[in-house]
Amino acid sequence: MRFGKPVVMENILESLDPSLEPILLKQTFKQGGAVVMKIGDNTIPYNPHFRFYLTSKLPNPHYAPEQSVKLTLLNFTVTMEVYLCMYSFIYSICITIQPALPLLPHLQAAKPALRPRAVSQAHAVKLHRYYGGIFI
Repeated sequence: MRFGKPVVMENILESLDPSLEPILLKQTFKQGGAVVMKIGDNTIPYNPHFRFYLTSKLPNPHYAPEQSVKLTLLNFTVTMEVYLCMYSFIYSICITIQPALPLLPHLQAAKPALRPRAVSQAHAVKLHRYYGGIFI
């Protein structure tokens, strides 16, 4: 927090520890001309470039309203179908640049289907449907 580096807390559940509240609400104050944050009994210098990220492996986490107002929730769920679609699309672009590009081991069986033009067109449509054209 004092150095302005991002921090990632992984695998959180549907309830958050109350000791995180000062961080989530950015409860800072000035002490001796420096911006600080009180966490428990400790007063820690606060850098405005500090970012705090929480991740969860829960497929559809539900947080209480009083917790939800303290967070910005993003759902980045990637199914195997979307993963294969994205991988095939990116692979089809890369193989046009570097023809000898190796495949990931679990996709070796699908190699005959990965033709640069056919795959990129079919998967571009699918990606456009899933992500609104951010890959095109």
